[in-house]
Amino acid sequence: MAVYIVYVNSPIAGTIQGLSTYCDDATEHLTCGGYPWVNPVDVGGSGNLYLRVNYPNVRSIRTWVGPGCCGDKPCATSDMKRIVTVELWDDSNARCYYMGSVKYGHVANPQVVDNTVYNLTSGTKLLGAVPADAFCAGCFEHQHSHMEIVGGQVISLLGCDDTVSSSTNIYRFTWSDNPPC
Repeated sequence: MAVYIVYVNSPIAGTIQGLSTYCDDATEHLTCGGYPWVNPVDVGGSGNLYLRVNYPNVRSIRTWVGPGCCGDKPCATSDMKRIVTVELWDDSNARCYYMGSVKYGHVANPQVVDNTVYNLTSGTKLLGAVPADAFCAGCFEHQHSHMEIVGGQVISLLGCDDTVSSSTNIYRFTWSDNPPC
């Protein structure tokens, strides 16, 4: 029986600004999705947002695009509210083994389509961009990418204000090939 590991890396270069609590005030870091979504991580930074995984362990993804963050905040723009959820699959066409999902919150200019499967040819897929810097108390107080997961673990070595890059592992998903597909 083989065991496989998938790492999901930071979607942008920046600094960790939130884990289970927000780094600036230690208050609880809420998820955009509620249960069963866990392990929120905020990476402060700007630019394009990418899914970054160790291909070929992830061969396809299914994406879901819609509102989901900061829905109760009247000051939140549609970009601040938008989420892109990425299901991770070990075979093409979203078949065989579903490993888990990563949710990206606060996505401008989405580059993926709702309920669409993408077969990967590399470990990088453009998802959208971090919204332009804007203030909405309790939602979006500085440019950042918000992430959370189902089915994986956060990498425990991360700490507040750590600098991360596109090669920094944020989450880990594991599975075995028993039973095979």
